[in-house]
Amino acid sequence: MRKFIRDAFLNILAFGLPLITIQIIILPLIAKKISVGDHGLLLSVIAFINLSAVTLGNSLNNARLIDKTKNRLSGNNYKRILIYFLFINLIMLSMSFIFFGSRIDYITYIFIVIYGSLMLYISYSTVKFRINLNYKNIIASNVFLVIGYIIGYFMFRSFERWELVYFTGSIFMFLYVFKNSKINEENNIVDQDFKTTSKHVLTILLSAVIISSITYADKLIVLPLLGEEAVAIIYVASFFAKLVTSFIPPINGVLLSYLSASSNLSLNKIYKYIWYLLILLIMAYLPIYLSSIIFTKYLYSSTYQLSLSYIPFSVAASLLLIYGLLLNTIILKFFKSKHYLIFNLMYLITYIGLSSVLSLKLGIYGYILGTLISSAIKVISLIVFITIKKGDINYGK
Repeated sequence: MRKFIRDAFLNILAFGLPLITIQIIILPLIAKKISVGDHGLLLSVIAFINLSAVTLGNSLNNARLIDKTKNRLSGNNYKRILIYFLFINLIMLSMSFIFFGSRIDYITYIFIVIYGSLMLYISYSTVKFRINLNYKNIIASNVFLVIGYIIGYFMFRSFERWELVYFTGSIFMFLYVFKNSKINEENNIVDQDFKTTSKHVLTILLSAVIISSITYADKLIVLPLLGEEAVAIIYVASFFAKLVTSFIPPINGVLLSYLSASSNLSLNKIYKYIWYLLILLIMAYLPIYLSSIIFTKYLYSSTYQLSLSYIPFSVAASLLLIYGLLLNTIILKFFKSKHYLIFNLMYLITYIGLSSVLSLKLGIYGYILGTLISSAIKVISLIVFITIKKGDINYGK
């Protein structure tokens, strides 16, 4: 039990350390030195890279982690798939020429390709640490990432290129992971399980693409429709709420584990869990809203006035979105996985459709309204589904 608590703490620390460093310290400092439009462009470029590189890398990582064959340890087939993914990622990143056009210069294009390739390799390679439950290496790799961020920030101050922050961070983390994960030492072997392994990876990738599209679609929708400044304004308006709620899913996972382990689990208990979550998030609205105003004014003074009127709606949208994600976890835990995919795909289509149409009609308010409506539709649909399909709940899953 003591080891579990220690590892859980190290995992949260590994997750939170780079997040807090980049979101609360470095990005606000960069925003003070560049225009609102350039800040929005920065956010869009990183979202574009993450949508491709991190999605592919994490999918391969998770696929190998839950692989029940001998390949989980040997790495057979996975190195070949990694090579394929690096090639696919290169093609995806090259599409940035089309998406961003003249908005960015050739230095940023080169950064996108190199940084994206490094992030894919890093996202996959840490699987060796997770397989061996080596949380010390996980946190050490993130410490190297943070050190790189800090050095990169001072380079940014000298050369006025924000790309140096992310590039230097990824280089430091890559060097640590490359040396300690030993992924590069695995043989590039394709065995008789390659077809099965590929199907396993693609199934997980499909779900990851949907989830990542939901995560990063805001910046990639707003940029072409409303421009760089709108991206920065929406990000700043919702940044604190999203930062706070990003720590909820790990806690939620622990609570669900206890629920599923309960010997007398019932639909009534699940309902109580759903309503307790809703009450908790409603109670959290005012503290998060007030804290958002304080933090936004302090951290993003140049964008504060532009984003102030959007904060109350953005906080509501963020809380409703996280509630939908928490209900999603119940679907994944107690129902067939296909339902999880269907609901996320339906939400993605509704979200993109409503946000795009309303953005064109009402601008930033339209985008936020589209997010609110699509999240509300998802939440209502999930609750109705759980009620109707109560007989299909897998209590022992």
